[in-house]
Amino acid sequence: MAAGTMATDFYVGAVFIANRGTAPCTLRGNPEVLLLASDGSPLDVMRASVRGTGTPALVVVLVSQFVPDPAGFTGAGATSPLQWSNYCADVLATSFRVTLPDAGGVIDGTFVDLGGKPLARFGAPPCDDASGPSTLVVYPFQEPVR
Repeated sequence: MAAGTMATDFYVGAVFIANRGTAPCTLRGNPEVLLLASDGSPLDVMRASVRGTGTPALVVVLVSQFVPDPAGFTGAGATSPLQWSNYCADVLATSFRVTLPDAGGVIDGTFVDLGGKPLARFGAPPCDDASGPSTLVVYPFQEPVR
């Protein structure tokens, strides 16, 4: 699932991954994130990844389950922060697709508010420059803040 909120001039959020398996797993590096319209087509958004200077951290994802809570949902095993800027189209994202690094698979997800309540669509940043690209910056996986 993914959640976010408006910052001053862009939209910030994160993709949250839970492990519903029977044993811990690991993630390392940047996922590829596509924002999808209601018909399943990707939004016209340029994607960028932030990479550190060293080897990305190895994140151990324990068996977990999301738990909605008005004070902030819990149960995420790993997160990948996002920053989205300059979106001028009328079509909003209603779902997303994450391709995990190192051929780890593909996950389709939905959006929630910061308390874990399902949302029909993701928010979008303001249109600051109609002639410029819309950019979604994806950061490496990290352990969730406890």
